Order: sequence, then C-alpha cells, then structure tokens
Amino acid sequence: MRVIRFFLLIIACSPFSEGIGQKAVEADEQYFLWPNYMLPGNAANLPGNPIPKPASKFQEFVFNRQMAAYRANPPDDILINFLESPLPSSFSLEFWLLHHVNQPLTLDFILQTVKNPQPDHILRYHAESEDGKKDLTYVGKGKNENFELRQKLFQQYWSHIAVVFDLSGLTFYQNGAPIGTVPQNMSREGKFQLSLAGYFSHEPFFKIENLLKKVGIYHRILDRQEIYNLYEEMQDFVERGIKHNEIFHFTAGPYLHFTTGHSVNIIWETNIPSIGAVNYGKDAGLGKRIHADNVYLKTEGEEFTYIYEATLDSLEDHTSYFYNIDLKSYEGQHMESGILTFQTAVEGNKPFIFALIGDTETRPHINNRIAQMIWQERPDFVLHLGDLTDGGKQPSKWQWNYEYFEGIGALHRRIPVFPVAGNGEGDLYWYRRYHKLPGEEAYYKFNYGNGVFFMLNSNTKAKEFAPGGEQYKWLDRQLSESSAEWKFVALHHAPYSTDENDYGDAYKGPVAMGDKHVRQIVPLFEKHGVDVVFFGHLHSYSRMGPIAENSIDQKHGVWYIQAGGAGGNLEDFAPTKAWFSQKTFPNHHYCTINIMDDEFILKMYDLKGAMRDYFIIKKPAD
Repeated sequence: MRVIRFFLLIIACSPFSEGIGQKAVEADEQYFLWPNYMLPGNAANLPGNPIPKPASKFQEFVFNRQMAAYRANPPDDILINFLESPLPSSFSLEFWLLHHVNQPLTLDFILQTVKNPQPDHILRYHAESEDGKKDLTYVGKGKNENFELRQKLFQQYWSHIAVVFDLSGLTFYQNGAPIGTVPQNMSREGKFQLSLAGYFSHEPFFKIENLLKKVGIYHRILDRQEIYNLYEEMQDFVERGIKHNEIFHFTAGPYLHFTTGHSVNIIWETNIPSIGAVNYGKDAGLGKRIHADNVYLKTEGEEFTYIYEATLDSLEDHTSYFYNIDLKSYEGQHMESGILTFQTAVEGNKPFIFALIGDTETRPHINNRIAQMIWQERPDFVLHLGDLTDGGKQPSKWQWNYEYFEGIGALHRRIPVFPVAGNGEGDLYWYRRYHKLPGEEAYYKFNYGNGVFFMLNSNTKAKEFAPGGEQYKWLDRQLSESSAEWKFVALHHAPYSTDENDYGDAYKGPVAMGDKHVRQIVPLFEKHGVDVVFFGHLHSYSRMGPIAENSIDQKHGVWYIQAGGAGGNLEDFAPTKAWFSQKTFPNHHYCTINIMDDEFILKMYDLKGAMRDYFIIKKPAD
C-alpha cells in the first residue's frame, strides 16, 4: 500500500508552505461559490470548516427580474447584492468560470446603482455548448460590444475573466491576456451593487455556483501582471483541487467504500496535512477511536496530496455504526466531519438492496439529485459502473474534487460504494488513491448476502478479456469456484449496445451493437451461469436479454443492464430496435435492486422519481 508517514521536514518544503508566495494579489472582497450539497432532513451534514459565501448588507435592494430577462426569459437562478462596500470610480472584477456541460448557458453580471432600477453595466457570458462558441458581451449606456473568448481554456473547461473599470472605459482579460476594450464614460453617482442572473433552462438542477466558482472585487485598477498572477492562482487551485487557500477544509470525502460484514474503508482528503482520528461506535456517544496520521504522497513531481485512509474492523455484521473524523492541521487548525452513520454488510441469506448508477461524470448537480433520491431508499450500498469522472486522470484531479466528490459525496458519507473504473479514470491514478480495494485495485470481487459481484476493469479489455488474458483467466477461475446463489458481473464498457453512434452510425448503416473486445469474455458469463451483467459507458438506460450464444434464450440466457445515466452528456438509441432490447430510456436515471432469497427485483427511476422500468428475475425451484 502506498502509505508514507509524514514528517515535519517534508512540510517545510511542500507547496502548502509556499502558497503562491509573492504572486499573491489581495482582493478587497472575494467570494467562492462552491455548492454545499447535503442530504435532506436529519442526515443534512456539511463536514469540515465551511467556505464563506456571498452575504449582503444591502438586503433592502430588490432585484429587478424584469430587467434581467434574457431573450424574454426570466432567470433560472439569481444571486443579488453581495458587495460589502461601495466601489470607487476605478475598480476591477475577477471571475472563475467552469463550463463542463454540453448545453447552452448564459450568466449576466449586473452592475447598477442602488437607486437606479436600470442596470448601468451588464457583462454577459454566453456559451452555446461545452465545445462551442463562447462570448463575453458588454451592454451599458448605449454600448454593446462582443468579445469571443478565444484564449485556450485552462484544462479544457476553465476561464479566468478579469474586467478593469477606469474613468475612460473597460478592459477585458481572459486567462491572463487582454481580449478587448470598451471606451465608456464611467462617471456616476450612487453606490454600485453586483447581482448575478443565470439562464440554464437547458440544464435541469443547474445553479450559478455550478458555473461560477469565484468573484473577486478589487477597489483599484489591476495591472496586466497582477491579472496574470490571479490567473495562475486559479490554475493552482484547480490543479490541487482545493477550495480556499487559508481555510482548513476537506477536498474529498469522507467517503465510504468496500464494506464487509466486519469492516468498512473510509477515505478523505484535506487541503493541508493533518493528524487526527476516527471516533466510532454503535451510538452517537462513539467510544472507540483509531488514529489516522498516514498520508498518500504523490511521488511524481513536486506536488503533495493529503489523502488519508482508515479501515474500521472487528465490526458486527448488518449493524449500524456512528463515526466522526476529528482532525488538526500542523498549524493547529481544527476540523471535524460531524457525526455520520453507516451500516455493515449483510451475510448469509438475508435480503439486501443496492442502488445502481453509472457515468456520474460532469454534473454534480445531477449527481446530487440522484444522491438525495437514492438516500430515500436507504440501500445497503451503491454499485458504480465507472466514469466516476469525465476525465479525472492524473492531470485533472479537480474533476474528482469539484465534481465527483462534490455531487455524490453526501450520499457516500453514509452509504458505501463499490466502483469499477471507467475510461474517464482509465489510468487508475486517482482511482487507486481514492479507493482501498482488494488485490490490484483494478478488478476484484466481493460477496454480499447470497450474492457475489465480480468487478472488472474493462479499460484493458482488448488484451485482458481475450481467452488467456489476465482478467479472463481470473474470472473463469473465480466463477468456477463460486457457489453463490446470485452471480453478478459489473464493468464499464458495453457487451451489447442499442446506442445510435458509439459503434458506428446507425443512421448511415449497420453497426456493431456492442464492444467487440468485451464480447471476448461474454462466453464465460454463459458458461458459469452469471445472472446479470451491469455496465455503463453509454449515457442512457437499456435492459437487454436474456442472451446466450448470441440469441434470446429464456432458460439459459444472461440479462444485461446498462445504467449510464447519472450525469454524463445524454445519448440516444439507434432508429430501429435491437433484437436483444427489452427496454430503453434516454435520460438521467438510477436503479434500485432488491435481492430476497431467490428473487431479484429491479426498479429504474427518472429524476422526478417516476418509475420507468420494473423487472423481476425469480430462480427456478430446485
């Protein structure tokens, strides 16, 4: 295991001790807009020290929704009046924007004097899609200027925008470089207030904080070097996946995964190094304590990461436990997770329920919606079918911190997850560091009740799924040795597909209807009597089968469930029905599966809670 005990000598030379050094540019006011996703009711919990959000002392000012209308549509989300002090005649604004969804988005930054219902200045960010044209438009006092955001986005999806207001006009910067100016008479009377209006009708559950991550307000003119330094500060935050440079906070977790009848694994990460313990017990009084002063250390390059893990063991099966992570940074800052709960696994023939999701990817706002709905079911665990992130490989750590753990984290503080790796985390770099799984941490198995789950790494399907390949031989051996009542396989890529264009363009001709490399291992499913194969990758729902020897076989066939709709960009189906297709649904969703002795019951729900599929498998009597 890649665990290294931390010494104070290391801290002295770590990036944490340096911060951004002399490059720091102090803001008069700065606001971070990270979402605070929580479960409902008594389970509401936000671990650690909170990051302050905008709060205005000018609450008597009423935002004029009519004036904020864009293309005759009222805003879908607004933030109003969060300037703490009046702005001088010359000032600068700074914004961090993350655009990682494939839908049109518009965000207005509205400056207006308190006594004037008409906006003095509107800065409008508009993007047609994730990969499409992005513009910044200025509207004010008879001026209307448009600037296309041409600078290369940082890590594909991030823009740093700065606007300098002086008496002669405005100057715009993107990612540290000037992109245009607007001559304007900036003389004015009264006090400016800043409000934000977002237009997100194409993206359900989306809020301003999903697009805008920081607002910086400077009561002076920033020069070009200072603006570039601020851009570098954004890069530093994003690369490290942190939310604040001064506040001790969780950047990931706490996160439960791989529970057994007698243990559970917990992972968490902090922005700076710390020491601490996990206190736990059968009631909120806790009583037991294990220390957690070990940290994962990134050995490549010079950057340190502070990822901690703890395994609580010697527990009782199917028993509720309470836990609290109590931490102190090396500088003396204190932080707790708050009291949380989990339940150990069932053993033997006891009934259990698990949730099924896949492809959480780019939408923490959708992940959060699904997390809240799954929580209402109180499943024993969640099976995740890969693409936890859209592209959370080694250079893109932020996709774990700002998206995956942000969106699904509230659920996995209380309900453990069993994941497989998708192509989004196919290098396994952060996937390994954020999980403690058996064996090679790329493929593994676990038993739960009267079922056994074989979790494959289909990123290596071309070589390892072929007869004689590493996973082929492992699965063949493991299945032959298993006497479990229910046998399940989970992987990311599609053995069978009803998709319109992942395996050829179904609107132009015949397509492969599945991944030919994954098909190499399918005979093992049939040979050893696998009951159900779960997979994602395709961002829709499909129930297929039962299939044996590439045809429908009601007696010996294997069922295939594709559940890839938990947050990735949605996909659609081929224009004609596949021979193996039984049910399709082209939208976001999740599933719950009840196992009760010899009965398997699947229910699939959309984001409104409507059941869209109901399916039963019953084992034949002996």
